[in-house]
Amino acid sequence: MMTTDLDDAVLAEAAQGIFASEWADAREEAGFSFAAGQEITEVCPEQDTDRLLEIVCPYVDDLARAWGRSVGEMFRLMEIPEDDWADALYYILMGCRGHGVGLEDDYGDNIEIAEAILGIEIDPSPFYSEFPKFADMAYEVVETDALTPDEDPAPDGSFRPGDRVHVDARMPSGDRLKGTGVVVRCCPPGERSNVSEGVVVTMDESESVDPWSYSGRTVFVNADECESIG
Repeated sequence: MMTTDLDDAVLAEAAQGIFASEWADAREEAGFSFAAGQEITEVCPEQDTDRLLEIVCPYVDDLARAWGRSVGEMFRLMEIPEDDWADALYYILMGCRGHGVGLEDDYGDNIEIAEAILGIEIDPSPFYSEFPKFADMAYEVVETDALTPDEDPAPDGSFRPGDRVHVDARMPSGDRLKGTGVVVRCCPPGERSNVSEGVVVTMDESESVDPWSYSGRTVFVNADECESIG
């Protein structure tokens, strides 16, 4: 088992950034949207440091194996200031995730410095991963938040917790969600970053839910995209 030469604070900061990206994707898949210009990292919940380290360290080991030297050693060869190491690691791993950003975006000159010293070409994204453990954690956090019951529902709201509804909603992911479920909570505009009035619904675990991947999932839909079925 390899060990990294990066400080825990560097690893945790980079990991929190990666989690924020996965969390934003998970929220949008669950129907929640963000206000225009919303900075995701400012609203993303901070995660437990030990859990972040547990998830990110194997990827840093993969990076060291691919480069044939530790990440800290490579950063020193690149002459990246230590204060920037968390950002640099974030960019590298996001590049490995295939998110369209990478180390060369902000540190292209630094890569060239290390290439000149080593006499080899350096791949700034030397492996690919979908980072499933980050995605799993993001879905878990979003689902837990969505399932938080409304302890004081508005008495004049269109729906009440426990109401059965039929959903026909366009999700931020582009999916058209259709099926039945149970209301968990009603959300006024602005709550949990939703722009319009909405309803959190746990979809039935049923083949009638389309797409089937939403079966059993808890999602946010606009209030006018569902109707009570008694």
